[in-house]
Amino acid sequence: MLAVAGVLAAFSAVGYFVLRPKPEPHSQGESRSIEDPRLAYGGPYQNIHPDVKYVGDEACALCHDQQTESFRRHPMGRSLFPMGSAPLRPPIDEKHRNPFSALARSFRIEQNGGRTVHHEFRGRASDAPIYDFPMEVKYAIGSGTHAQSYLWEKEGYLLQTPISWYAQKGIWDVSPGWLDVGGGRSVDGRCLFCDSNRVEPMAGYANRFAEPVFRGHTIGCERCHGPGEKHVAYWNGQAAPGQSEEYTIVNPRKLPWRQREAVCRQCHSEGETRFVKRGRELFDYRPGLPLEDFWCIVVRSEGEEEFKVVNHVEQLERSRCFQQSRDDNKLGCISCHDPHVKPAESQRVAHYRTSCLKCHESKPCHVPVAERTLKQPDDSCVACHMPRETTQEIPHISGTDHRIMRRPTSLAGHPDDAHMPPGVLPVRLLHRSPGSTLTAEDRRDLGVALAELLSLNKLHARYAENALQLLDESLQTAGDDVAAWEMKGSVLARLGKTDQALAAYREALKLRPNSENSIQAAALLSMQLKRTDDAIELWQKHRGLNPYRSLSTASLSFLLAGKGKWREAKEAADHWLQWEPGSVEGRRVRILCLLRLGERAEAAREFAILQELQPANLLEIQNWWRIETQPMDGPKAGAKR
Repeated sequence: MLAVAGVLAAFSAVGYFVLRPKPEPHSQGESRSIEDPRLAYGGPYQNIHPDVKYVGDEACALCHDQQTESFRRHPMGRSLFPMGSAPLRPPIDEKHRNPFSALARSFRIEQNGGRTVHHEFRGRASDAPIYDFPMEVKYAIGSGTHAQSYLWEKEGYLLQTPISWYAQKGIWDVSPGWLDVGGGRSVDGRCLFCDSNRVEPMAGYANRFAEPVFRGHTIGCERCHGPGEKHVAYWNGQAAPGQSEEYTIVNPRKLPWRQREAVCRQCHSEGETRFVKRGRELFDYRPGLPLEDFWCIVVRSEGEEEFKVVNHVEQLERSRCFQQSRDDNKLGCISCHDPHVKPAESQRVAHYRTSCLKCHESKPCHVPVAERTLKQPDDSCVACHMPRETTQEIPHISGTDHRIMRRPTSLAGHPDDAHMPPGVLPVRLLHRSPGSTLTAEDRRDLGVALAELLSLNKLHARYAENALQLLDESLQTAGDDVAAWEMKGSVLARLGKTDQALAAYREALKLRPNSENSIQAAALLSMQLKRTDDAIELWQKHRGLNPYRSLSTASLSFLLAGKGKWREAKEAADHWLQWEPGSVEGRRVRILCLLRLGERAEAAREFAILQELQPANLLEIQNWWRIETQPMDGPKAGAKR
């Protein structure tokens, strides 16, 4: 017989045992690192307090119809739509790669009336496929200027489909960074922050949200101007005595440079990693306040970040234009971009040339016009000094290089972490200049950032001890910090200190018993420590929290089979294949369960499907099948396994 442990080893090899936690916002009862900045605010704006309510774009449009209408044509104003009202309808013919194949699967987009369904299938789409996994699309995310991805929903749980539209090349292909197949990819609050108006993630869940999931779909007016309740009340004649209209709503152009830029940096500064600070929730930030009071953004200490779609801020701050601009007229996002209006393609060159000439009219380009226009007939400043670069994290997409170089070069990238000088960390907090003294909360955030980057294999393992030192230092004074315990567990797991890692996640679970992240990590670590009963209990709890992920049922099917609980293992495998029908491992463990239960005819049908999938190890599987199905009184070749 094929030992279940052997299948378990194959299961691990395909990547299920990677601990990649994300720092989460605080949970009820967790200490807040600092006083809520919205409560501590002493400035003139009256819409900073957390009790001030959002009113929605419709209320804004009553008086600001022109700005509202033009914003709706801007990419930011087309960031997310219910599928039935999405303005972009990409073609779904063969010329644009529908259907297409990738990851040893096939994918197809189907539109029927008002419904759009994404299919993952094997076999010919026109014939009866080996399997067909449909995902009814509920939301289109992204304006489609560069790309557009798609979400489907189950009872408040959000998942991304494997299919995305890449506008610059005019093709369908797998979604960015897609490694998972079947069941969709979990979409958490951080994924939605920059493409939706507001959502309310449910504490502890990886991808579940309070319903209705979206409070307004596309990015709205109040994301940049703050809640509008007091502004609307003022113009409805309900102003408080002595109240000034100017301060009932935030106009970012009137803010000091740093607070003005914070409005844009909400979404246009990705860094190496970013996360919500301890004690804050995902949408706590208010325009007019410093962003670093709500979000921690971490960048490279030396060299340059990879070219990404949304690291414009980091690029801009490396430019001489930014560095030499005066504080009273500091270069920033709205120096060149009007967030309400996207220039028409025919006006684009002239628009950005005018922006450049605000500073360069007295110091014009040294290259004669005749020479410039030989290469650029429209004499575009941007084409020469801000060329488009291919992004690292999303295929088929290029973006504008915001370093504004006199003689553009490709991004050099950051130095090898292994060769950084001793005592120098490869990353720093964006809001702290190199060499700055860090507060206790800064040090905690830096520890969390190092841990997350280690878990993503973006840092050399030598920095694990730095992460542990910073996290332990913070936990001594704030032992109820769930994210710090989770990130400590991930670092210890990376170092192979499995018992200690499990203990850290157990501490996190004492504070937040329903944390999917901690339950999953503790279950995986329990499996590594051969604590099967503990692992089964944890996976069953994980499955109860999130029935729309195959990881828990995949793990349960192996563990239960290993204990000879064949019927329970088969039920888990059935659920696994419901969400990941292309899984070879899932079908193999289901076959084993069927054979042990005496359901040989069903096992044979399942094995026929498995052969049709043409796995890379088909010959080994066929040999296993012959051994497992030989007469019971024959030699048991696999007994010693």
